[in-house]
Amino acid sequence: MEIFNNSNNLNLNISSSFFINNIFVGNRDLIIQLLEIAKQFLLQKNFIFYTDGLPPPSYKGAISFNPSSTKAEIYALLTAIIAVPDESELDVFTDSLNVIHTFHVITNKLTFTRRILKCNNHLVWRLIDNLIKKKSLIVRLHKVKAHSNDFWNDMADDLANAAHQLAPYEINPTTLPDSLMTPIWASIAPIDRDIRKFCHNLTDVYTFDQFLGNPSLSPIFDRFPISSIHWSLTRSWLHYNSTPDVCSSAKSSHNAFKIKALNHILPVVTSSQNIILTFT
Repeated sequence: MEIFNNSNNLNLNISSSFFINNIFVGNRDLIIQLLEIAKQFLLQKNFIFYTDGLPPPSYKGAISFNPSSTKAEIYALLTAIIAVPDESELDVFTDSLNVIHTFHVITNKLTFTRRILKCNNHLVWRLIDNLIKKKSLIVRLHKVKAHSNDFWNDMADDLANAAHQLAPYEINPTTLPDSLMTPIWASIAPIDRDIRKFCHNLTDVYTFDQFLGNPSLSPIFDRFPISSIHWSLTRSWLHYNSTPDVCSSAKSSHNAFKIKALNHILPVVTSSQNIILTFT
């Protein structure tokens, strides 16, 4: 993981002719296409958008690094907000309740930054909130039922399939509002979720990989397929505390017993093996 220093934050100067160019990095064709759409919208003030496909001019893009249907919907909302002129009104129709709920949380003035930083895709959400304020936009989100004979919403599959063939783009870290630094994963893209949980998940994956490579457990893995083991129950057993203490000699002794039992190094096991060898 790397840390990108935002000392040269461009502060989203929406009056700049490079405004849209500065927001994204990656596929230049998608950025130019968005610029052309923004030019078509210059004389309008009221807009209706569908995040799953909209009346012409339509726009589709591709994203990487933790892609999901929710992230795609959020990026669709972001591109709509980028393309419209200042002081516009937008009615956005989406089939994602998650997007609508998070939108109201992020744009609520009473929401603390700490809570926002725990939201998935918080980089895009913070950019959306900042753009709404800077461009003086009125944005209303409406829920529509997924693929419910709503013509424009049902265009989702065709647009999504077409976008699979496109090179992706991502948010430029230097344009992130109110950020002194941005964590970057493997020089690919900014980490757009709770950084503590992100690191915790990485640690869990590494620990689990080390666990599977434990030679003491190879007799079990050779006999039983890994998929047949109840890993959630195994984890609960390893973390179970049979004492009321957070830290005590009794707890340490119990944990030591579990670890030795798991690795087949308890003295009683060794003694049993010796007895078997003696009688054979």
